[in-house]
Formats: sequence, structure tokens, C-alpha cells
Amino acid sequence: MPDYRTIRNHCQQIQQLTSTVIDDFLIYFAAQQDKLNRQAEKQLARYRHISKHLPESWKNMSISQYIAHKMFKQGGLINKYINHSGLSHLSKEERTFLEFQKQHPWRFSFAKITGEPETDFFNMHDVFTGDSYLLYSPGMTDIRIAQNPRFWFNLISFNGQCWQTFGPIGAYSGFESQDILFYATELNQGQWFESGRELMANVEKNPVPYFYLISGANLPQSFHKEDQIVHIVAEYLDDAFDAAAFGDKFKVEYSREVYKLSLMGWDQFPHFTSAYYDEKEELLVLYSMTDRGFRELVNRLNECGYQLSYEPDIRVNIIMIETIKNILKKEIKLNRYDHLFYTESPNKESGELKKINAMITSMLPYINSGNKPDLDALAKQHGVDSEMAKDLYEQVMGQVEESRK
Repeated sequence: MPDYRTIRNHCQQIQQLTSTVIDDFLIYFAAQQDKLNRQAEKQLARYRHISKHLPESWKNMSISQYIAHKMFKQGGLINKYINHSGLSHLSKEERTFLEFQKQHPWRFSFAKITGEPETDFFNMHDVFTGDSYLLYSPGMTDIRIAQNPRFWFNLISFNGQCWQTFGPIGAYSGFESQDILFYATELNQGQWFESGRELMANVEKNPVPYFYLISGANLPQSFHKEDQIVHIVAEYLDDAFDAAAFGDKFKVEYSREVYKLSLMGWDQFPHFTSAYYDEKEELLVLYSMTDRGFRELVNRLNECGYQLSYEPDIRVNIIMIETIKNILKKEIKLNRYDHLFYTESPNKESGELKKINAMITSMLPYINSGNKPDLDALAKQHGVDSEMAKDLYEQVMGQVEESRK
């Protein structure tokens, strides 16, 4: 069994060296040598519409994190600085510390806690690289006193015995790995990440946009009873579509070279489950807002002769859609065919869904501030049934309370 007392003492020695050599000296040295502080401020300024709502201390720590990453990442500036005359005043211990950091590059990690073997120590699993590692982080311990995040984003460094965090800690209550993947594809339009390591290479190249995921960190996932409310999309090439094969299992509609297959009993709240066939693109597109609805849709289509995968192309939480909307200032529309099936007024299920999403979004600021919203007023404002509003509030609060246990 590891000697955690010895490891803790080592970690605290490294923290002291980090404070003295990096925080108090190298951050300013790098700012002077390569204007890294200006680079960081320029990068952060692109998202000032978000940062103006965050504490000033977060911005300052993020600039330090940006500079430290530039220095100590794979191939970082420490390779240039290590023999610079400006470092000649450092002690032998301090230079040895920097040499070790040069040989062990720092990196960002999106990870989950898999165990807590000792206070301030966490067994972590990186959800994109698959790496498992021991992390020392009193900061994470402090965060977990008030809440219980599902997911973490950290800049980590190896000290010879375990890893440690540096700079702001990203602690997410509602995000999942597929949300981060979706965010990355929205940041990099036209780029497809074949693996988790490719995605992390993108983070290493420019981590700043990922810093701002903190703006949605406290938002909980949305549930209706036992069903998690998400956006699920899957696409399959299909050059042999036959509308006649679905008549007894689906409601079939047609509009402007697109068929809509509505799964009866699953096409209303909360599932909104349907399939679309685009004749021009020869593409079968599945859409659902619950995992159960998606699985049922695949089951029914496979009964009609398909062999479709149960693995969707996109599965993203509502809170990530809202977070992207705020950070990137763009609208996200995942069901690109539903507008074809509007009647004189918007389709009932699409309209109801928009009302529900707006209702949940309006509740979240109250919940995050510890206040209860006027549910009747919000229900009237968004055109939602008052009983449904109460049900949605209970579901969201249940998730918040669960995340804080």
C-alpha cells in the first residue's frame, strides 16, 4: 500500500517550489521574455462576454495557467528558458525541479474520480486518453465539500510520485464526455476527432476556449422522472429506403423530399422520438431526447430490416447546448428536418419542447443562487402547464441535490 504520508510531504515540498519558482518568478519572466501575458489576455478577451460575469481572481489565475502551460507542455518554452542567464540565481534544488518538469511535460486532463484512497488524493481516469493516475489536490477536496462534481478539467503536472493540479480547477456538475466532444466539434467546424487523444491534442493546442466551460459548471442535468433529457442524433447511409415498409409501425409523413417516421407513443414529451429519410442525401437520420426513446427507435427500425447501431453520432445535454450558445454566441439546431413538418403554426411537439427548454433555462439562475423561482409565473411566461412546471423543478432540484451529496 502506498505511503500517503510520505507522498503528501513530497507534494507539499513541490507545491512550495512551484510557488517560489513558477508563481513568484517564472510566470513574470515568461511574460517579459515572450509577452505571454499579452497573448493570454488577447485570447481571453475573445470571450469577455463570459469573463465579465466571472470573478476577477479567476481571470488572473487563468492567465497564470495559460503561461504555465506554454512553458511546461510538450516542447514548451522551458526548453528555451532552462539555460537562460536570467535563471542563474536559482538554487541547485530549484534548477533540479525545473529540469524534472522539462522532462515530464504538463498536460490538460478531462477526468472522473474513480477512488479517494486518502484525504486530498484521488484516483483519476482520463475519459479521452484512457490514462489512470493518482492526483493530489486539496483544491478538489475543498470543492467537494460544497458539491460533488461528476467531471473535472485540470492542468496537471507529475512530481515523481503522483500528479498535482495547477491553476483553476474545472468542476462540472452536469457535463459528460460526449458534451465535451460536441463542444470541440462546434469549436472546430469541419473537423472530426477520430479519437480522444486527437481531441486532447486540440485542447493542448488552444486550451482557452475550454477554460470557459466553467460558465456552465454548476448547471445540472435535466431529467423527467427517470429519463435524462438530452439531444441524440444518429445518421446512417441508406440507398434502399422503402416508405411502404413502415406503415404499420410508424406514422409516415412526407415533405419536400424528406420522410418523417414518427414512433407512436414515443413522439411526445419527453422523448420526441422520430426518424427522417432524406431522399436527396440518401440519409436516414434518427432523433430523440431520451436514451430510452432512441433505443426503442433503433429496435423498431431493426424490426423493419435494418441493422442499425445503438451508438449515436451525437448525445449532448441541454445544459451544454445552452453553454455553447453563451460562449460561442451561436444557435445550435440538431434536428434540421423538423421545420419541414410544421402546419400553419409550429408543430405541437416542437413548440412544447421549446417551451420546456426555455422553462428549464429560466429556472437555473434561481436554483444556482439558492432561491426558489415563482413557478406559476414562469409557467405562465413560457406557456407551460403549471403542474409540468412543478414536475420539471422537482426533477432539476433532485439532480442538484444529488450532485451535492
